[in-house]
Amino acid sequence: MKFNSTKCKVLTITRKQNPVVYDYQLGSAILTRVQQEKDLGVTISSKLTWHHHICVIVAKANKLFGLLKRTCPLLTDIRVRRTLYLSLVKSQLCYATQVWSRRRTCSKPSLKEYRGELPNGSSVTKAKKCLTTKDCSCSTYCLYATTEKSKT
Repeated sequence: MKFNSTKCKVLTITRKQNPVVYDYQLGSAILTRVQQEKDLGVTISSKLTWHHHICVIVAKANKLFGLLKRTCPLLTDIRVRRTLYLSLVKSQLCYATQVWSRRRTCSKPSLKEYRGELPNGSSVTKAKKCLTTKDCSCSTYCLYATTEKSKT
């Protein structure tokens, strides 16, 4: 198997203030160093913070929700609206939560909007009113620590 050195990157994951930096080579080409990299839809940063990843998925979910609002304003059937929301918006929010959900301390406000916990929550909050507890299990899993901390 041959590697393409222009597509290979180096990501050093550490929380040190002054990490030791080496120049890696593949053949005679020096590999480029990056601070974050997207792999399988999850953005990993060099300090393992998930702020950028969460901002990206929240923005994507907001765009999809806006698309739903613009294209389906006359849908009155709650089941159809719920199905559209679950399949398009919520699937974006819950993708790969097993990887990033435990490390989201700096992004609580963005995610709380989707739970309806902020006083001036986004319009996604209105859509979640028709969801059952079973439907919110993924969001509950993602945000269980956030809810517990806000109660104390």
